[in-house]
Amino acid sequence: MNKLYRLQTILFLVLLSLLPFNIRHIFNFENISMLEGFREHVSWSLFAFDLFMVALIILIACEIYNVSVDSMKINWTTYEMRSYSITQQYILSLLKKPITYFLIFLLISSYFSQHSTIAFYNSYRIILSAALFMAAVFLFQKRFGILLSASCVVFFSGVFQSIITLLQFSVQHSLNLKIFGESVIAPNILGVAKFEFASQKFIRAYGTFPHPNVLGFFLLLSLACGIWIIIRYWHKKNYLFKVALVLGSLFIEAGILLSYSRSIILSSFILLSIMLTTYRKKVVSIYRLSCSKLKINPMFQGVVALIAVFATLFIAYNLLVPRLCIKECAGDTSISLRMAYGKFAYAIIANHPFTGIGPGNFVPYLKDRFPQNFQPWEFQPSHNIYLLITAETGLLGLIAFLIAITSIILQSRIKFNNIIKDPFTILFFLTLLIGLVDHYFWTLPQGQMLFWLSLAFFTASSRIDKKTKMVQGRSH
Repeated sequence: MNKLYRLQTILFLVLLSLLPFNIRHIFNFENISMLEGFREHVSWSLFAFDLFMVALIILIACEIYNVSVDSMKINWTTYEMRSYSITQQYILSLLKKPITYFLIFLLISSYFSQHSTIAFYNSYRIILSAALFMAAVFLFQKRFGILLSASCVVFFSGVFQSIITLLQFSVQHSLNLKIFGESVIAPNILGVAKFEFASQKFIRAYGTFPHPNVLGFFLLLSLACGIWIIIRYWHKKNYLFKVALVLGSLFIEAGILLSYSRSIILSSFILLSIMLTTYRKKVVSIYRLSCSKLKINPMFQGVVALIAVFATLFIAYNLLVPRLCIKECAGDTSISLRMAYGKFAYAIIANHPFTGIGPGNFVPYLKDRFPQNFQPWEFQPSHNIYLLITAETGLLGLIAFLIAITSIILQSRIKFNNIIKDPFTILFFLTLLIGLVDHYFWTLPQGQMLFWLSLAFFTASSRIDKKTKMVQGRSH
């Protein structure tokens, strides 16, 4: 591994480790501190992971222009079309992909928007997140081992977040982890995500994310990473690593439950159900190995398994009862508000069908035209990224986005019968479904990064050689 690529890899892994932490400097904090409700679209922020992302882009650009990492001088004499290296050709091919045209539509829509400053800032954040996808695919393609390293970083970061989640929910307030970007949360604070049960308010766990739903998706990605590592590397003889994987996955699933994100909980159930069914033989072998290490008599292993399953279902059901509502939970208007935001999105699309109103302009548009319809904290984006993309960038922007996603699927060369074998592939399609019911993939910086990162994991995993893609039936 050369020096430049080693440095790129280190920056990428550090970026992944910083991604869960909402550490940032808000340049206009005094101007927005008194605003109620959703205000991310008007927050000019610099995150810790932004610095590493920009540095990573610069280093990749250095490789494109054949910059020596030692001399840092551009070799202009070799910058000719016929002398492009494989790396240069790969990056240039990325610039020709549909994702580029989608990003161009973002800038066009920003130019025509009423609040152009807001639009260009939000476009910058989305472009930076899309650059993470391109950079991750670039690194994964050059050396497949980086996918394992990245999966480990995300998995163990998910375990750490789950521990914070358990502590937050236990004490029902924040843990004073401001150094990690933790939000100040408590049941009596307006705007904090909470639910009501038995006439008492309970906070939903945040971890160090700006919202429980974003925490939930990060944990879902972490769970997929853990499952992928187990499937591919369970044959290794490091027993402590195996224990860490299994216990870590249990912690992550507990964290998902305590985020109380209904879409994420359902997605994790789908992911686990498919994986447990597809790899049932491996699951049985893992269970038997665990029982043998715990010295459980083979005669009682089936009984222990039944008790564990029913205990898990009992605990999960009782935890989720407050959020298992068909229409509305007590004090929870999320479903009715989602429907209202959807209706406003359709109205915006009807009035601005081609260029939209500009990225990040959905909330200002509502405030300008429908100030009497909502309480100040109820002004939020449409909780459907496809409607939101159409409203803010127009039908052309949505078409470009869908073409970009479709091209990622087609270029992955994934076969239909292999979909259920790969947790990253299942996660990819679940991510597209989650976009139907929430907005953070489009509106929150960490949500944007996680969306494109999940696409990068899918792309890398789906390109693994068929003969080495999955290691099955071998456990010790």
